Amino acid sequence: MLVGYVSDEDYRALYDVAVEFQADGHFFSTRSTASGAVIADIPEGSYEVILQHREFCSKRVQLQVKDGQ
Repeated sequence: MLVGYVSDEDYRALYDVAVEFQADGHFFSTRSTASGAVIADIPEGSYEVILQHREFCSKRVQLQVKDGQ
């Protein structure tokens, strides 16, 4: 499923961003594509998402995934 896109402060797509989803002791990880797309098969729930790119500091955000999103 398409979870979202990653970009820099000028809205340029970032590829090869490490993306980690953490929830209830479970970890899922993926990397962004050339278009900046983040694609992951993750179950419904609340996640802390950690994003890391070699040219930027890491970032943590909260994500709520609902069935059918």
